[in-house]
Amino acid sequence: MKKAGKNEHHLWEKRDSAGSGQKALNLLRIVIADTQMTKWMLSKGQVATMGTYGTFLLAFDMENRVDEAGSLWNLVLHTHNRSILKRLFSRMISLFDHHSMPNKIIETWRSCVKLDENTVRKVVRAFQELGQEDK
Repeated sequence: MKKAGKNEHHLWEKRDSAGSGQKALNLLRIVIADTQMTKWMLSKGQVATMGTYGTFLLAFDMENRVDEAGSLWNLVLHTHNRSILKRLFSRMISLFDHHSMPNKIIETWRSCVKLDENTVRKVVRAFQELGQEDK
């Protein structure tokens, strides 16, 4: 068994800025591996929590994977139709807003409960973009 010595490498230990790109790449690899593992666990019925769903929706948004976000959102709607957090509705509306999808914003808004002011502004803007200010 090998003991950790002074030369042990820590991901965020900052000794020089030259390796910062490599540190970011290492972190990205860790996050992708973790995301893949979580997706697998989710497919097996594990870690199916609102927090996990929210994290996946955010990750899909950041990676421009709108179709996968939509599929997950449909799963959430059909599985937890009476107990979805307002935060998840806001997350989906933000995702659709980020990707300029006003029809999807309104569709999501029609399914949800009372939203925060920032999310309501996104819904109003979606109606305006569609020329439906009267609604």
